[in-house]
Parts: sequence; C-alpha cells; structure tokens
Amino acid sequence: MKRFYLVLFLLCLFFVSCGETEVSFEFEVKNREVTITKMKGRSKSITVPSTINGMPVVEFYSNYYLFQDKGIEKITLPNTLTSLGSLSDNKLTTLTIPNSVKVISQGALRNNKLTSITIPEGCEIRTGAFEDNQLTSVNLPNSLREIEMFVFKNNKLTSITIPSRVKKIQGGAFKKIRLPVLQYLIMCI
Repeated sequence: MKRFYLVLFLLCLFFVSCGETEVSFEFEVKNREVTITKMKGRSKSITVPSTINGMPVVEFYSNYYLFQDKGIEKITLPNTLTSLGSLSDNKLTTLTIPNSVKVISQGALRNNKLTSITIPEGCEIRTGAFEDNQLTSVNLPNSLREIEMFVFKNNKLTSITIPSRVKKIQGGAFKKIRLPVLQYLIMCI
C-alpha cells in the first residue's frame, strides 16, 4: 500500500512540475452564444472549444485576469470566435487569429513573445493590442481604417505596409520602433 501512495505522489509531483494540467471553463450564454468568463487550471497549451453545450463560443471576456499571466505558450482559438480578449503577459510565440475575429480587445496580446502576426479582414485592433512583443512582421487587413494608440508599441518591426484605407494613426501606435520611412509616413497623414 505504501508503494501505491509513493507512486501516486510521484505522478502528482511529475504533472505539477511539468505545468501540464487540465483546464476547464466557466461561461455565460446570451442569445445561444457562449462567452467564456473564467478558466480553471493551468496549462502551457490550451485549446479553446468551438462549442459548449452545442452553442458556439464567440468570445472570452476582455477581463484582464481570464487568461492573463498563466504561462501559456500555445493557444488554439476556434473559428467561431468573434472577439479576442486578454491573453496578455504570457509566453506566446505564435498565434493564428481565426478569420471570424472582428475585434482584438485593448491590450489583448500585450507582453508576449509574438514575432509575426496576420490580422484577418474586417478586424478592428484596439489600443495596445500587440504592445511589448517581438513582432518583426505584421500583415494588416486592407479593411483596416484606424490604428489605435500603442497597438505596436515597443516591438521590433523591420517593415510594415499601412493599408490605403487607414485614415487615422493615433499617437504612440508605433512608439519605440525605429522605422524612418514609417515615421515620415505618419507625419504626412
């Protein structure tokens, strides 16, 4: 019996030290659409379900604490998601944003380790969404009309193409980025 408990203890210790545990979600339903409100557990790799109880998952709260600072290195987002909430202060190096996403919330991906990102068509990007990453390349959608404050602040962009429909670039959108041509273009807009 002691041997059984020793093996059980060592298995528990192994799973805790690996940082891999199961996660579960709490949620709200409105108009037969699911909003994830809380994540329980901790894991380096998370898959957000596309449906819960047969209803589509369309967003997770922009609540700063929902996925914030959870040590997440990889997250798979469903193609039902329309609003991307906070994944800030994690260790994400890559992320595929589904084409269904129409809004990337304020500070949503701040302080990660992303190196490149493609924003889907029809998507709006809120203040500070990609601040403090390691982005060297960004693909912006042609539909984008505004780049809000601090969206790409403190990244490592080597080039970026601003779509012709962009009519407004708010102050600090590219703060702490040294792209002479970009700085010139911003002064001309």
